[in-house]
Amino acid sequence: MSRKKNTDTYSDASSDKSSRPKPTDIDRVQGFERQVKRYHRVPCKFTAATERDAAALPAEVTADDMRGREDMRDIPFVTIDGADARDFDDAIHVERTGERQWLLRVAIADVSHYVSPDTTKALDAEALVRGNSQYFPLSVEPMLPEALSNGLCSLVPWQDRLAVVAEFSISADAPPGKPRFALAVIHSHARLTYDQVKACMLDRNPAQLEEMTSRPSGMAVAGMLEEAFNVFRVLQEARSARGSMDFDHGEPVFQVKKDGEGFSYATRQRHDAHRLIEECMIAANEAVARHLEASGAPCIYRVHPEPEPERLKELFDTLKYGSLSVSNKLPSKPTLAGILALAKGAHDEDIVARCCLRAMPKAYYDVRNIGHYGLASESYCHFTSPIRRYADLAVHRALRQSMGWPIPKKLDFGKFANVANIVNVREIVSVDAEREMGKMLGCLVLSRLEGRTVTATVTGLAEFGLFMAIDGIPEMEGLLHVSKLPSNVSPKAQRDQEAYDRWRDGDFDDYDDFYDDYSRYGRRHSYQRNYVEPWMLGVRGRVKIEYVDIHAQRVSLIPDGSFKGALTQAANNAIKA
Repeated sequence: MSRKKNTDTYSDASSDKSSRPKPTDIDRVQGFERQVKRYHRVPCKFTAATERDAAALPAEVTADDMRGREDMRDIPFVTIDGADARDFDDAIHVERTGERQWLLRVAIADVSHYVSPDTTKALDAEALVRGNSQYFPLSVEPMLPEALSNGLCSLVPWQDRLAVVAEFSISADAPPGKPRFALAVIHSHARLTYDQVKACMLDRNPAQLEEMTSRPSGMAVAGMLEEAFNVFRVLQEARSARGSMDFDHGEPVFQVKKDGEGFSYATRQRHDAHRLIEECMIAANEAVARHLEASGAPCIYRVHPEPEPERLKELFDTLKYGSLSVSNKLPSKPTLAGILALAKGAHDEDIVARCCLRAMPKAYYDVRNIGHYGLASESYCHFTSPIRRYADLAVHRALRQSMGWPIPKKLDFGKFANVANIVNVREIVSVDAEREMGKMLGCLVLSRLEGRTVTATVTGLAEFGLFMAIDGIPEMEGLLHVSKLPSNVSPKAQRDQEAYDRWRDGDFDDYDDFYDDYSRYGRRHSYQRNYVEPWMLGVRGRVKIEYVDIHAQRVSLIPDGSFKGALTQAANNAIKA
């Protein structure tokens, strides 16, 4: 096992075939997937009735499907997704219309044309039961059968595809204009990846740019992307000015070697090509939500309540007295957006973001609009991913009704409320399954480092110890028990025995679970002097991985000399402050 110094990537591979363990790594990961899917009851096989509904749909878009739609096939829409994307439900196009003025078009796959509670009853019912697609390292459990999710509905290049297009003007000096919505038939003129767009448009890589422009419509696509990044900067600036928060978490990427033995685990960092699509999708989601609210049509909003004042005070106190880059910079009246801006680019940016996320309630779906706190948006919904989220499909049907477009039957608020409840439950299941899978993979990586020393940072404090994130493994936190802390910083070496036993027994396996659990039952987390102290948050140093339990998702840590020294230094700084 080798660890690359000063990188966020771990890799493991064996060249000696005779020493390969049985089962192979790919067997183990497949086993993890089966275990997680089974435990969380993730649907894995479509019913026969659903398969019949899907088989009855055409393999390609027909002339009847296109009748009455605007023909936008000559407009150079493009899709921009990850290299490993499995479905394409959104495409963008930007056109300059004047000095610092543009027309933004967001085309979304028109799943509602094919999936209906009347004509494809079984297909629609199972999509609702699933709620959303679920993605795993080696597999995907889609909301819709592959014939739709990867075929008929997916906006693949140079194929006729049905879309719902949101079109609105963007100006550097004014809010977005009134949107126009249209049923259209489009062609995606290019399937681009985030890294490809970055290389061409931001890094100006000559070889990559030549490869893009040499394709059909390549020059038009490159010119369009230039304008798209201008729109991105306008939208980003406007959203930042209203107090919207940005959480730029890196995305964990786990890959098993082709021969099934050995793996790599890395953190894929976000950049402006990701943010370009994000800003366009947020603008389209807000445009649809505002339109549906103004028209009085039913809508499933994506809402995010304001944090409780007590949680904000707890957060601000924690950050103020912690050993973080923002600890000595907080203003007298801090805001979450301001804190995130202060931490931007700092070595502990992810930890500060985690703390802010813990202070906020979760976003959810509701037919009542209370706004979206995190985005500082008065009206927001999910419209842009109907292939993989049922909430978006429901919003498409609401938009059809509000526009007077063909729809099987009138929608009502009561049914939408029920849909919102179902997709909320399914989203929780998906998030829990994704987190568990990430932790198991993190433990698999760390099991190869058992007994070795790694760099880690304190991300959470509990009376029985410190939760620590290990560099390069963002999904998995280890625990450094309070009894292992140096006596000069924790002289009594005591612990909350009941909470520690519950961690050991599997009631919670990381700090987020611990924090949520104690808050849920009204047991406010408090720092008891001589156990752990607020200034320990953010302390960074070397720790030894004592043991790893993959299936229980437990990692136990031991401090080494450098971490003890870091704690002592942080303690001295806290005393001086």
